[in-house]
Amino acid sequence: MNSYAIALTHHGLVEKAFEMFERSLQVDANNTITLNSYSKALAYKGRFQK
Repeated sequence: MNSYAIALTHHGLVEKAFEMFERSLQVDANNTITLNSYSKALAYKGRFQK
């Protein structure tokens, strides 16, 4: 799911990517790769509070 979310982000489908990142974190909340990728996507969209 993380790889798919990254691909979505790179294609400008960030909102859908956020859904995939959140689903991925439901499976493994401590996955550092997912957390890092999700935080980069959030920063890209200016959602620093999340």
